[in-house]
Order: sequence, then C-alpha cells, then structure tokens
Amino acid sequence: GKDHVVMVYLDRTTMHPQGGGQPSDIGVIVDESQGILLKVDKVGKIGGFSDFEVVHTGRLMNVSGNDIVDHDIVSFSPGS
Repeated sequence: GKDHVVMVYLDRTTMHPQGGGQPSDIGVIVDESQGILLKVDKVGKIGGFSDFEVVHTGRLMNVSGNDIVDHDIVSFSPGS
C-alpha cells in the first residue's frame, strides 16, 4: 500500500531528534480525545543551533492501528 506520511510540529516533546551521529527516538504520540495516534518513525530539528523546532514524522493511525488517510483532520492535540 501507499505510505501516508505526516509531519507534526510540537512546542515540546520527550523524543530526542537525530543528531551527533545518534539516531532519533521512535515511538507513539497519542491524542486520546480523538482516538488517534502518531506512530513516530523519525524526529528531526528544523532551524538553528539554539532556536529550532522539533518535527515528528510518521503515520497517523486510529487506536485500532489502521492508517488514517482523511486529510480533513486539521488538529492533533496530544496530552500534556
């Protein structure tokens, strides 16, 4: 099947981006209120050395593990 990769930018994260020869963290970010999750395959940084954003790349899925390919989803709000 075709991969449906999404990128999620968050203002804070516990996942470490790729850098310094180390691979990035992988894992799952859950939005319980919508019953969806992001299966994170890669975490990266965009921007400068001290002023950057962290981007999480992966597949958006429902809690049953099925890919979500509906592009009408406009917000992803993981718990704090």
